[in-house]
Amino acid sequence: MAGKTVLVSSDAHNGNLWKSARNIQGVTVSPVAELNALSILQPRAIVMTTAAIDAFREETKRLRESSRTRSARKQGGRKSAKAPARSRAASQGKQEGEA
Repeated sequence: MAGKTVLVSSDAHNGNLWKSARNIQGVTVSPVAELNALSILQPRAIVMTTAAIDAFREETKRLRESSRTRSARKQGGRKSAKAPARSRAASQGKQEGEA
């Protein structure tokens, strides 16, 4: 496997899988919970169990939903575009003109 790398992933830590693949050059074993963008983009190939694919989909779905919730909270906390507040001098001048 000269120059080729493979990521093998399962839904949870699997001792037998890890022991089987740990001495193979270019193979990395990682449970879905430990995956990140770099660990997914680096290898030439990815081998996942069906359960790992399901767990990965659920985790990405959860992350997308929490990201949307945070984004909605940020937008809800912002003030809407309003006319600029009057300066104290401008409001005092108007009051003097009214009197």
